[in-house]
Amino acid sequence: MRIMIVDDELIQRQALAMLVSKYIGTIQDTVLADSGREALRLMDKEPADIVCVDYRMPGISGIEVIREMKRKYPMTIFILITAFSEFSIAQNALKLAVHDYILKPVKKEEFISTISSCVQEILQRRQQEESWLTLKEYVRELEPAFEKELFGAFLLKKETVIRRFVELKRIKEGAKGFCAIINMSECRKKINYELLIGTLKSQLAEQCYVIARENLENRMVVFVVEKEKLCSISEFKTMIVRMVSEPIKMGIGCVSDDIFQLHSSYKMAVEAEKKCSREMRIVYEEEEQIPTFYEYPYSLEKQIISAITNKNAEKAERLISELYHMILAYAEGDQEKIMEELKKLQAALLRLCAEYEVECYEIDAINDCDHIYEGCQFLAKKMIIAFSEKRQQGKDAVIVYAIEYIKENYFTNLSLDDIASRFQISTFYFTKLFKAKMGYTFVEYLTYVRIENAKKLMLQDPDIKINEVCELVGYNDPKYFCKAFKKLTGMTPAEFKKR
Repeated sequence: MRIMIVDDELIQRQALAMLVSKYIGTIQDTVLADSGREALRLMDKEPADIVCVDYRMPGISGIEVIREMKRKYPMTIFILITAFSEFSIAQNALKLAVHDYILKPVKKEEFISTISSCVQEILQRRQQEESWLTLKEYVRELEPAFEKELFGAFLLKKETVIRRFVELKRIKEGAKGFCAIINMSECRKKINYELLIGTLKSQLAEQCYVIARENLENRMVVFVVEKEKLCSISEFKTMIVRMVSEPIKMGIGCVSDDIFQLHSSYKMAVEAEKKCSREMRIVYEEEEQIPTFYEYPYSLEKQIISAITNKNAEKAERLISELYHMILAYAEGDQEKIMEELKKLQAALLRLCAEYEVECYEIDAINDCDHIYEGCQFLAKKMIIAFSEKRQQGKDAVIVYAIEYIKENYFTNLSLDDIASRFQISTFYFTKLFKAKMGYTFVEYLTYVRIENAKKLMLQDPDIKINEVCELVGYNDPKYFCKAFKKLTGMTPAEFKKR
């Protein structure tokens, strides 16, 4: 911490500096100035946290020094020292938000007390700034997870989550918004969605909030919510076309007059994008009501089953996501409808598990659409791995032995290099072979085995601690374990234990 003492009297400067040195241990650096001009020069060279300045000096007065410094360094604390007790001086000091003023001759106790209170104020301010920065970093870390939850809330009409967003961002009452679906399946180059979303948020930052996610088959779903002023539909379309610079199709829903009704705009955007795909042009859907003819897509369910039995993990994941979004568009946020339709897919996957004797853990009391959807994705992954394991029996000895070795040693610090060297083949070759034969990478398979064993441990002993489970299945970091568990199963270990 740094203090500057400004006084044209040498003895006064030295006496005050001595008091600071002797009684205020928090201040490490004391700077002395014999005039206002010198004080301003030293302040520009290295700003002080506290400035004690004499009121009346030759040349620039103490009030003028404070006024000039205050303009450049608003966070500095100022103390005015004067030999005059005139009311006008106190008025000028108050106008400049001076912390305090001390009368000459300066009393030791008063000076020490005043400086100590300034030090405490600075320390408290720094602590608050540190807390604010920590909170800001924490919020920044949580933002992607919250955006994912918010994205689902707009689709499913979850008012509690949307209200939390409104309160956090201080969104004005009656904020408008719209949804757009951008189909980039015909783009010749690979789209960097993360960069595209970041650019979109940056360009609309002053006007709107943008919540966007890559969906499926090179589609991106974007929700635009009014902050200061909602950008126009034409402005948004122009912005996207310029950013992508590739052939695209786009469906945009009508502007919703209420942020809690954005699911309606999403439904319109879905229909508009379908129409766009048929007519090969960008469509803006203006109708208030769109007739929807829906029945559960059994043909799509068959494609999902086929992708699983052919151990095509990427295709199965994409088709399940497509079916889910079809249901969302149909249900318009009605949780019961979504649950009813999703459970049809879940039942089909469970029947497949039973048919091929694949062990699964059915959770009976799930009353959450997202969990059922994530559960369906997990069942698909589990069956693909089970089929891959069975198909390796009697074939590709390296992969068979690798599977057995992973299952026997999953709780150790296994690495790709360890296994490749164990079978005396290159890491590159083993990686390609494993992916080709199993449909998953080595890391994905190891994670699957570890999470499956974690689930077994929790089912066998409901009282076991999550930290213990983490260590028993080969993870050193409980946070990473929980993240991996949720990514694979759609729920945290704690949620799994409860259910």
